[in-house]
Amino acid sequence: MYETAAATARRPGGAALSDRLAFQKDISLAESRIRAVQLLYRDAVAQGWAAAQDGVDLSEVTVLRLRAQHTYLVEECLDVVSRIFRYGGGRALSLKSPMQRHLRNLTAAMQHVYISDENYEVAGRARIAELAAVPSAQS
Repeated sequence: MYETAAATARRPGGAALSDRLAFQKDISLAESRIRAVQLLYRDAVAQGWAAAQDGVDLSEVTVLRLRAQHTYLVEECLDVVSRIFRYGGGRALSLKSPMQRHLRNLTAAMQHVYISDENYEVAGRARIAELAAVPSAQS
C-alpha cells in the first residue's frame, strides 16, 4: 500500500498521498476503526462460541444485540473503505482494483437481509424492556 500512496498524487504536480496530512490522518483513523470492529466482532463470536460450548441458549436480548452489532460492523467497514476509496482517484474504479472489490463487496453486504437498521430498533426495544423489568436500586 505504501508504494501506491507514495506514487499517487490527486493532481499532476501535487503532493503524494503518503505526504498528505489528511491521508495520514484518515489511514490512522481507518486502522483504529477497523481494530475496534475486529474486537467487537471477536467478542460477539466468543459469546456465541462460549454459549455453544456450554450448551446454553443465548437470551433473546443477547441475540438481538449481536445482530445489531453485526449491522454496525458492516456499516463501519463500508464507511472506512469509502473514506479511503476516495483517495484512489479514477484508477480505484478499475475492476482490477482491490479497493473497488472491497467497496462493492461491502455495499453488497449492506443489502443482505441480515444487515438492517431494524436490527438496532428491535435490539433497543428488547434492551429497554429488559431494563424496565429490573427493579431499580433506588426503589
